[in-house]
Amino acid sequence: VLDDWQFSLLFAHKISILTPYIGTRWSRMDYIHWVDNVRNRVKSDRSKSIGLIAGTDIALNDTLWLNLEGNFLDAAAASLSINYRF
Repeated sequence: VLDDWQFSLLFAHKISILTPYIGTRWSRMDYIHWVDNVRNRVKSDRSKSIGLIAGTDIALNDTLWLNLEGNFLDAAAASLSINYRF
């Protein structure tokens, strides 16, 4: 069983075609497994449960936008996506 909890709080402000945002997140994930009727729970590292999120949406037209996002403190990650609203 994967026990996953996440919470985030973001603030965004639209400026022309850009919508920059910044915020924080809290996450915790535990892995619960059974071996020979014995329950074992592997807990996530609590020192890495709080992170910073920063990014922006770039509107390409009314239904298509590009998203750039970085994750810091609890992870070192970046993402890029193209999104379509229908």
